[in-house]
Amino acid sequence: MPNLKRLLTLALAALLTLCLTACDRTSTPAPPAPSTTATTTRGGGLPVAPEPEEDEPGFDCVTMGNKVCGPDTPVTKAADVAPVQHEVEVRVQADPTAGAVFRVIGEVFGDTGPINMPAVGYDGAQFTTTKAVGELDLEVRIGTGACEIYYDGRDIASVSQSGANPVVTICRVRGI
Repeated sequence: MPNLKRLLTLALAALLTLCLTACDRTSTPAPPAPSTTATTTRGGGLPVAPEPEEDEPGFDCVTMGNKVCGPDTPVTKAADVAPVQHEVEVRVQADPTAGAVFRVIGEVFGDTGPINMPAVGYDGAQFTTTKAVGELDLEVRIGTGACEIYYDGRDIASVSQSGANPVVTICRVRGI
């Protein structure tokens, strides 16, 4: 009888453990089984759950199907986008008979040093950049005359001075 009592105690303890494990109410319920009942086998013949279709729960567009996420148009990564090119134009104007000179400093010009004004009385240069207006570092100096700096066709710096006394006219765009 003592062995029977011990055997019943062990059986009762095992049953109680099984019940507590199976009846644990703190765990989350298992997700519902997929509506598809077909299974396939691979390799050793073990059943494998079918891959969910696009727009079904569990579908991962990065690793499943045609591996295209979203609409049919391909997703463009930032690295694939070419930087926007902006056109910068520098213009100077002065009386060439007065021996006018100008100088451009910064950006693609470095420091041009003094340049004689052409006989037509004006000059200009253009370049493209990916910099925003606030990132430009450009200065144009001219004696009595006018200077202008355009960014994508928009006047961002212009000064005009006239008179008998040569005054240095400066158009400046300084980046931050």
